[in-house]
Amino acid sequence: NAVTELVATNTVINGPGQLTNAAGKTLTFVANVVNADLYNEGTLITKKSTSINGEFVSQAGSTVRIQGQDHPIFSNAILTFNSGFTNHGLIELTDLAGQFIHTDSKLVVNNGTLTNASDGEIRTSVGNAGGARTIEAEIDNQGTITVNRSVLIQKGSAEHVNSGTINVNAGTLTIDDLGDAGQFTNTGIIDVQTATFAIKSTSDLLINGQGILDIGSKADVRLEGGLRGTATNAAQFAFLGDLRISGGTMSSPRLLEVMGIDEGPLGSGLVNNFAIGTLRLDRAYVRLVDENDNGFGEPAEALYVDTLIVPSGSTLDLNGHSV
Repeated sequence: NAVTELVATNTVINGPGQLTNAAGKTLTFVANVVNADLYNEGTLITKKSTSINGEFVSQAGSTVRIQGQDHPIFSNAILTFNSGFTNHGLIELTDLAGQFIHTDSKLVVNNGTLTNASDGEIRTSVGNAGGARTIEAEIDNQGTITVNRSVLIQKGSAEHVNSGTINVNAGTLTIDDLGDAGQFTNTGIIDVQTATFAIKSTSDLLINGQGILDIGSKADVRLEGGLRGTATNAAQFAFLGDLRISGGTMSSPRLLEVMGIDEGPLGSGLVNNFAIGTLRLDRAYVRLVDENDNGFGEPAEALYVDTLIVPSGSTLDLNGHSV
């Protein structure tokens, strides 16, 4: 596009050919259907419901802004991609509200995976008046996900992977709809200092390899499944907040991996040893397991917690392991 800003409203854009939004330009879609390939090098703003059915290419330095608004016409914003793509720029879910009416913004990827490359960022912003932020996609995060307003990530049986950084700065990041086949695997960093990270699914949170949980004392992690994995990065594993586990029965327990080196009843066991600030069971049946060698060949591993809360109606099955 040769002009600086271009707005297309209620338009169907067909191929063949390629539509390019050049660097430094702004292209605004309002309730459009794009049946051509779209290369975004500049800023793409979408309002109302827009679908992109061709190939989408996100270049470094580009922006995709999914923007709900209430003025001059109230509208939630939904941007739907028919196929997965790799993001090298910024994807922002936000709203622009003049009358303080909440408007939602949603990103949908029907098929394939949304790969957030090492130079990419997915961000949920507070916006002017708030509103729901939703991502319906399978995500492979190699870059940065920044949560400044609560977001729901849901996709049936998705296998989400994080090898980058997830910063939950405010509200709650909720992973839902994984079912029994889906999972969330972290080999990167999940950083939650004063907010909440939650998985509302029976699938386990897997922390593998050099994966890190950096959970502040005022933050919490809420799981309806278990917490397992091959994590070996004890020195950078900092879980000062609450781990809340719910659900499970004796025949189908929630599994919690013992990862720390068993140093006996010593305070040193709480330092650089996969310790958890508070383990809180909420109508849960949790069984300790030692499926992986997290302690570099140490013969025994144990679970270290600063505070353990097992209320009536919940069970912690030690399964022969030490706490």
